[in-house]
Amino acid sequence: TAQWSRTVTGGSSDSLFSSIAVDSSGNVYAAGRMEGIAQYSFGNDVTATGVYDGDDGNALLVKYK
Repeated sequence: TAQWSRTVTGGSSDSLFSSIAVDSSGNVYAAGRMEGIAQYSFGNDVTATGVYDGDDGNALLVKYK
């Protein structure tokens, strides 16, 4: 279940995760990027909105429980 999401520089073509980590409480953190300008939904009413449409996209971090 998604708990929250964060993005910096703030993506409509795609999003991807490139790494994950689990903390000692069992929370899962997924890191990746979003491309384009759009709002992405990660479930449980957790969204992030991209504001950059360049080649490298926007950094993204989502916490799941």
